[in-house]
Amino acid sequence: MRLSEWVRPAGIEAPVVPTKQLPAVPSAELARDDALARERSARRFAEDQCRGKDRFLATVVHELRQPLAPMRAALELMKRRESRESGEHARQIVERQLGQLVRLIEDLMEAARLREGKSQLHTERADLRNVVNDAIEAVDPFVRTKRQTVNLVTPDVEAWVNVDADRIQQVFTN
Repeated sequence: MRLSEWVRPAGIEAPVVPTKQLPAVPSAELARDDALARERSARRFAEDQCRGKDRFLATVVHELRQPLAPMRAALELMKRRESRESGEHARQIVERQLGQLVRLIEDLMEAARLREGKSQLHTERADLRNVVNDAIEAVDPFVRTKRQTVNLVTPDVEAWVNVDADRIQQVFTN
């Protein structure tokens, strides 16, 4: 054997290991391997994007269903016609929840902007107590069907904040 075929690190007492020269790989084979690696990477990226869209759609479906229960409960109040006051209250519930549904559908239409992180907030000055009360009102039908109660204690003073009231209500409702 020639000296160039043996490797011995300096200062290390280890057995001498012969090295072998790797066979030359044709450039066409390298190009094919590179193309396969790019294809696998593109497939993984597309699958990740698809899973992201599935999660987005599941969230949208959940958010679209939430306003329907309070609207259904309000319509039941209207059918009973117990009093003029309860009818007005029911109308306000339907109007508010319908506004939420419209907003959620608008969010669907701007799905491309959401994906890019360019979703717009519609901030306004709102009393946080009202936002929380609206959220509790939205889940009240669910709470009643489970025979549970929600006790809310709010401060006597107004709690004005600049927020996207619909989004904050969604947070409290969830």
